[in-house]
Amino acid sequence: MSHYLSSLDDYDIIQQIYEFGLDAEKRRFIEFFMATKLQRWWREVRSRKRRQNTVEAARTVGRFLATLKAKKAMMRKIKSTVHQDQRRYFDSKIVKFQALWRGYASRKNVFSYYQRKSDLKNLEIINEKTLRNLDQYKILLKLQEAETAMEKSKIKPECTKVQKPNYEPVNYITCTSTKIVDAKNLNHTKKRCKIIPTCMINVFEEKEKKASVQLKPVKPRGRPKGPFRSEQAVDAQKSRPSSPTLRVATPFDLQEESKRFEKKMKRITRIQDPMNFTTEKTSYERTLWGLTSYNPRDFTSSSLREEYIDEMRPKFRSQVPNIELFDRVGRSYDER
Repeated sequence: MSHYLSSLDDYDIIQQIYEFGLDAEKRRFIEFFMATKLQRWWREVRSRKRRQNTVEAARTVGRFLATLKAKKAMMRKIKSTVHQDQRRYFDSKIVKFQALWRGYASRKNVFSYYQRKSDLKNLEIINEKTLRNLDQYKILLKLQEAETAMEKSKIKPECTKVQKPNYEPVNYITCTSTKIVDAKNLNHTKKRCKIIPTCMINVFEEKEKKASVQLKPVKPRGRPKGPFRSEQAVDAQKSRPSSPTLRVATPFDLQEESKRFEKKMKRITRIQDPMNFTTEKTSYERTLWGLTSYNPRDFTSSSLREEYIDEMRPKFRSQVPNIELFDRVGRSYDER
């Protein structure tokens, strides 16, 4: 076989190469097209996934922040309630003590020195005026009595003889404060006599002399507000006999103390018991003897709260904030 090909053979080979090239180019184009499509799709997938991730992350962060915010709000609320309880306890215990110590109660009821002084001065002036008016009124009454006596002396009565009552027996019956009637002449209305005794004259004068302006009466003290003795001291006094006896018995206060201690130990053991709160909570359970079963779970909470309420309360504070004198009200002592 020779090294040179014929023209037909050459044409066929060229044609085959050309077709092969076209096929290769087509395949390359398809490959390029698919690669670009794939890249675009993958970019979209990545962006979508990133968006989903960001949304999910935002949601998780939002949830976390919301929970954090809620926790913070809850803690703030608890803190505020504790603070309010402390303030209430402070107001109930220490403000009263401060008010007593600084003398607010006395200043509300007792007048100040200068106010009392001015009141007394005004009262003295008014008393002088009233005394002057009373003197003038007495002079006027005397003048009127003299005038009436002059008129009566001018008019002569028809019956010159008048029966005078007999005052020798002292059997008086006082019908009113001013009426005194003889016991003998009770049935005879004509012979009754109206007498003002000498002891009543001073009373009338005192009533007239009484001052028109008076000081306000001091309010009476209410119930005593302590400090009282402890319960133990009172129990000891109850148990102590007034006279020495030969009776052999345990004292009342020791009995009470032992009962309290036993109750406390029972509660402590009930708290430390690991099998506590294991029973089911039932409102009514029929037993063998036809009674309701006693479940301590239903009755512990209030007793425990009563027992340990003092431990939950804040301690007494010696350094307390200064209370300004009636600053919130904005009024002076005299106006109160």
